[in-house]
Amino acid sequence: MPTTLTRKDALNELKAKILRDDLNDFGGTESSDGAPLTFKSSSTTTLDEKRILSLDASLRKSEIKSTPDDDGMLPANYQIPENRIVQQQTLAEAFNTGDRLKAEAIVEKLKTIYPSILGLNTFGLNTQPTGKFTDLANEVKAADFSIDVQAIFTKLDEVKVYNVSAPNDPYTGTLIIAKASDGLVIGQTLRVTT
Repeated sequence: MPTTLTRKDALNELKAKILRDDLNDFGGTESSDGAPLTFKSSSTTTLDEKRILSLDASLRKSEIKSTPDDDGMLPANYQIPENRIVQQQTLAEAFNTGDRLKAEAIVEKLKTIYPSILGLNTFGLNTQPTGKFTDLANEVKAADFSIDVQAIFTKLDEVKVYNVSAPNDPYTGTLIIAKASDGLVIGQTLRVTT
């Protein structure tokens, strides 16, 4: 059944989650750092490679530093590569590595706070908590961001993730694009391979 969620409603949900979320780290994985995930919409539903490359170029232009204290990711002299390649993923594939890292971070923190929950210290050692439950806050916030974004995008139709990269360029544009009832909802970030 097609979504009844409009672009405006989807953006409102996404922005509400992002505004309260200080751990917007979609781009951060074991091998990359990234800019925060931002959202926009479009009433144009055409989605071919030319449009994806255009969206990626706009994303890159917005990340070029225009002044020394500008916090854009790209250097002022950055040139957008002409030979960019578009690769498509599912939403689950795109979030898989980051979600695994977030889950591992929660487990590692749990090991230090509640070792007995995970079957640790079962040989008569101290099984009392070594920290506070609130010590999990950062790890849970990071996982919550990922869950929220995926939950909202799965309410939309035809969700696809596009990674746009070029040989010899460390920057990859990532676009999460889904159809709302009246156009497209786009989540976007720029990642740099470290």
